[in-house]
Amino acid sequence: MPELPDVEGFRRRAEAVVGGTVETARVFDARLLADGLTANALDAALAGHRLTETRRHGKHLFLPLSDNGVLVLHFGMSGALATVAGNTPLPPHTRVAVDCADRPALAVISRRLLGGVAVAASAEAWIDAHGLGPDPLDAAFDRATFKARLGGRRGQVKAALMDQGLAAGIGNIFADEILFRAGVHPRCRADRLDDAALDRLYDAVRAALEAAIEAGAGQDDAFPATMPAGSLLPHRVEGGTCPVCGTPLTTLKAAGRTAWLCPRCQPAP
Repeated sequence: MPELPDVEGFRRRAEAVVGGTVETARVFDARLLADGLTANALDAALAGHRLTETRRHGKHLFLPLSDNGVLVLHFGMSGALATVAGNTPLPPHTRVAVDCADRPALAVISRRLLGGVAVAASAEAWIDAHGLGPDPLDAAFDRATFKARLGGRRGQVKAALMDQGLAAGIGNIFADEILFRAGVHPRCRADRLDDAALDRLYDAVRAALEAAIEAGAGQDDAFPATMPAGSLLPHRVEGGTCPVCGTPLTTLKAAGRTAWLCPRCQPAP
């Protein structure tokens, strides 16, 4: 599933259309449209308006429009965003295409028809209406905020990290990377973590997400092999071993999802 670093990669790709005026929005499968939006309504909301900037919050990409709200993109389990120049054919599984004058087209790709395309009054309105927590890379999401939000949570720490109301953008894959970097077992109770563990987790959140962005998540097809040495993600495969100590990685169920971990570096609680 595209998580925060992937969507940041999509945001950087979408910079190619900033300043362009939308000519039309083509909908090839209306099942991707969210909140009752229709194909005609999407085209009416976008056509004739400039895409003025790009903004990411967690797993959501926002493309503000001149005088007309914001286009909202969420990529679900297997979605992606591509820019398509000239008469180049659209990628397979393109569900929505936004054509801009003198700019590449934006192709919203969704093989499994999960995620959504919507129009909102503003990014802030959408974030508030959907109960999204702060973006973990925002300056306002400081150490004290993180520790206050996470430290009081009952239940497993992996579930807390994946709660989009606590912090928007972390999913199953990056929760594993964060917990590995912090040396925390995914089944630890969040409210029983000591101050040192919370500090390690905070540092790991920022380090893991920033490393993935730098390694080309959402842009480089070689990702996650491009992650720096010592990262879990390239080894999070059948037969993988810990990049730190060489112990075979194991899997278990945590927060209803498969978690990968090193049983030596992340001892069970």
